[in-house]
Amino acid sequence: MQEIATRYGVLEAYEAADDLICRCLSKYGEWAQYELQFVADNVAPGSRVADIGAFIGTFGLGLSQLRKLDRLCFVEANAATAELLRKNVARNVSVVSEVVEAIVGPFDDQSSGTFAPGNKGSFSVTTREDGTIEAPAATSTISLRALSERHGRFDFYKVDVEGAEKAIFSSELDFVQNSNATFWIECNETIESLDLGELFLNLGFSVFYFAFPAISSQPFREGAPNEFPFAYEAGLWVTRNHAPHLNAELRGAGCMLERVTSRESLRWQLWRTPRWAPADWLNSERSELAALAVHRLFGEAYETFLTHSSPHSSANAARKWAEPVPVQMQRLIADMREQMEQTQSELTEARNHARAADIVLFAERARSETAIARLEDELRGLYARIDSSEKRNAELLSSSSWRLTMPLRMMSRLLHGDWREVKRIIGVKVGGG
Repeated sequence: MQEIATRYGVLEAYEAADDLICRCLSKYGEWAQYELQFVADNVAPGSRVADIGAFIGTFGLGLSQLRKLDRLCFVEANAATAELLRKNVARNVSVVSEVVEAIVGPFDDQSSGTFAPGNKGSFSVTTREDGTIEAPAATSTISLRALSERHGRFDFYKVDVEGAEKAIFSSELDFVQNSNATFWIECNETIESLDLGELFLNLGFSVFYFAFPAISSQPFREGAPNEFPFAYEAGLWVTRNHAPHLNAELRGAGCMLERVTSRESLRWQLWRTPRWAPADWLNSERSELAALAVHRLFGEAYETFLTHSSPHSSANAARKWAEPVPVQMQRLIADMREQMEQTQSELTEARNHARAADIVLFAERARSETAIARLEDELRGLYARIDSSEKRNAELLSSSSWRLTMPLRMMSRLLHGDWREVKRIIGVKVGGG
């Protein structure tokens, strides 16, 4: 953990390597300042605000600096982050406020969530993708209606819950339909964002799309070069009240505000919103940007352009479109996933072979133990028969009939010429007295 001096006060935060927002706070001293300016310009003074998905508190704290609010309610689902949030609110907030540690929405069975490595702010209770890291979630859940009833009716809801927005609003249509509040909802390049925009249009709300650079051109900590000048964030402004406006400063900074009239119009706005581009394109003119973009699409680099090593030096060389960076990354991820699946398949096969060998060994061991037991029984029977024979033989030798018939047996051996046995018997008799 670290303490960072920011535009919003001194904040307890994760290490820069562990989270994108905390990394930007460390470098620039702020995050999404254009968003705060836009919301402050359009939210009514004295509003009661629910900051759902508050993370470490920058949105609510920043908004309260720019607009006089009646009350602030910070809601966070990540149990570890909620501890940082409480400290930041206690140290920096200037209005009546409270922190609610809870999962908002129909997620009663969720005891944990996941986040992408290096981005703890991406904590989600709905996403379970390969490579994400599991972390404990809040132990309680709460609906929008319950949040309003227990913590006061709100005029403005900011909802940024990493993919759970659609599930939250779809599960509370009656509450939403009868609400006169304004909703500010994260909007990403997903089908769920299109569904959500269409949902509010069908409910009779006015919907507006606002997109903005994540890092302002004059951040709190000046001097550090902007690494992500074309990294835009976006949201949906959903209201039954007056339409939002965009001031000249925000428009000049590259912010975009458009009314959403249909699912297709929202798709078009998302399509034309920049999400990433090289930082050195920032100060380029329109024609230069077009040239740079085409070179990038063809996979060309200035270092090899029209040089002897360039594959396109020849006038007859055909230019081929290069795969966009996201496509390249997706292909790399797909290749890695295929390798992992192959390795898992090989591991499963090896385990099956080992299990089969163990079964065979167990069967052989059982058969061997049975055979040994049988041989031991036979051996014991043989010893018993030998003992019985020796006993009968001793009894026979000591009997009177055996002694009386000795002359006959001697005569028989003499007639057969068995002199060795005759000598043995005489020797026994002589030796025995």
